[in-house]
Amino acid sequence: MLQQSPPRFTTIVEGNLESGHRPADISENCCCNCPPSFPGGICWRAFFRAFWACYILSAMSAEIPSQETLVPRNVLGVWWIFCVIASLLWVICAIAHRHGYDPLAKPLLDSPLTDITVYAQRFELYRTPAFFAKSSDPKVSTFAYPPAAALIYYFFYKIIPHSRYLYVGLSALVSLVTIGSLWLLGVRFLRSPFRSGLFVATSLLFSFPFLFLMQRGNIELIVWIVIAIGILAYFRGALYLAAVLFGIAASVKLYPVLLLGLFLSRRKAYGPFFAGLASCTVVTLFALWFSGPSIGYAADGFAAGVAGFQGGYVKQIRFTEIGFDHSLFSPLKLLAIQHNMSLASLTRPYYLIAGLFMAIAFFLRVRKLPSINQLVFLVTAMILFPPVSYEYTLVHLYLPLLLLLATFVGYRSESGPPVSSIVLGALVCMLILLLPVDLLGKLPVFLAGQLQVIPLLFLLGFTVAAPWTSEAAAVTAVSL
Repeated sequence: MLQQSPPRFTTIVEGNLESGHRPADISENCCCNCPPSFPGGICWRAFFRAFWACYILSAMSAEIPSQETLVPRNVLGVWWIFCVIASLLWVICAIAHRHGYDPLAKPLLDSPLTDITVYAQRFELYRTPAFFAKSSDPKVSTFAYPPAAALIYYFFYKIIPHSRYLYVGLSALVSLVTIGSLWLLGVRFLRSPFRSGLFVATSLLFSFPFLFLMQRGNIELIVWIVIAIGILAYFRGALYLAAVLFGIAASVKLYPVLLLGLFLSRRKAYGPFFAGLASCTVVTLFALWFSGPSIGYAADGFAAGVAGFQGGYVKQIRFTEIGFDHSLFSPLKLLAIQHNMSLASLTRPYYLIAGLFMAIAFFLRVRKLPSINQLVFLVTAMILFPPVSYEYTLVHLYLPLLLLLATFVGYRSESGPPVSSIVLGALVCMLILLLPVDLLGKLPVFLAGQLQVIPLLFLLGFTVAAPWTSEAAAVTAVSL
């Protein structure tokens, strides 16, 4: 019935949740008294009605499935169990809000699209020395991203006059392309429009990280798109294209540089590895030159902004956001504050230990494993190890999950080998991470992010424990 390809709704880490700025609502309430709406008066209630309408219509595909078993029963069982759990969480949330539940933070309802609008006034000063100066006006937020990210914001603010509409349009386009691609891929591999429609419909239940990303309006959306195209290029054999895309993504948010590790496991792939580093360097230098007034002046200004973010978010606990932070550093921060330890004294040891663990695990074990193991390991690491990592970064798991499901193609015959419990465990971890656990918002003690660290650590362990097959994953990537 169901087989490979969860949503590619992929993909985000800093922005307003990280920068902590919450400007006034960008649009008034809708006619049905919903919280702040999307630009153009599209209310969130209408958005969710459309969401469930698409879900129901997708499930009502008009073909009776055959009795052929395309995937192992235990894989189907895991998928359906998590579909039921996700459905219950969505329903509980809807009922709770319907009956007046008012959490301290509403993940999909509070101040929509603030991450894409938070720097609007700051970018009126872009390409001038005043861009890097601190402002006494709290509405003029200090820019806290690397230089290449400024090019994206400049595009949203200056080239297109309505940044919110552009972001919503881009998100909608990504959604449509993803759903269409999943359905076509499902028809090809599942051999049935019914199975394909059912798979797409149930996949929507795990779309919370994407919806959260879309609601925040974070530029992680751009990073996710670039990384997803790079992953597909890698599995198609276009190594230089993949490396350049990973380098561009790393110039925007730093942590995607880990994906260049994919090229360190191939003897002849050092060329793409250095091409990726070169693309990151070239884009960064261009962004510094474009920002002006000189490369050195801009470098100092951007470094000061990133350092300010580190001081405000990495070296402090912000109780509004800590419940959405699944970085490995976040539970350490909670433990440190319980014992009156300085967070500033922990950051350098954390970077050192996390870096050493990554290097040892990758070079001694992971680089010898199939490509799907390496990909899942590196993607999980870039979600887990940054000192701050919010809910929307989980969108990067969508494409690896699709490729992981593709590995079960080799197990679909009754006479074939049994499904590895390790691969099945990795599937369970991914589905746990994509559950909408944050829907009810921030309670007085809300540790959803810290609890997500557990399946992320298990997922790392499963990638190291045993090799998975990569052939079906490569075929899937070529088909997309």
